[in-house]
Order: sequence, then C-alpha cells, then structure tokens
Amino acid sequence: MKLFDSHCHLDDKSYRKDLVRVIERARQAGIARMMTIGVNKKTAARAVEIAESHQG
Repeated sequence: MKLFDSHCHLDDKSYRKDLVRVIERARQAGIARMMTIGVNKKTAARAVEIAESHQG
C-alpha cells in the first residue's frame, strides 16, 4: 500500500541538516507522496523550493 502524507512541514528547521534522509526514510516506510505546507509567505516559498528539488 502506498501512502500520501497530506500535511507535513519539511521546511521546519529541524529537517535542514538531513532533509534528503528524512524523505528517503519516509519513502522506505511506504510514503509515496508528501505535501509540505507553508504557514506564511517565507515558508510557502521554501515549500515550493523543496517540491521543485524532490521528485514526488
């Protein structure tokens, strides 16, 4: 079964150092897609950057 995480905050500072590994671990756990959410203009722009640089 493939899962879709419909609300996450990959732009959070706690993920900055190992964002790629966080995404890899999620995929290994069966998460096929993730929707990162911005809460303001700055974090929304960062969410777009993350989405554009990571497939899925």
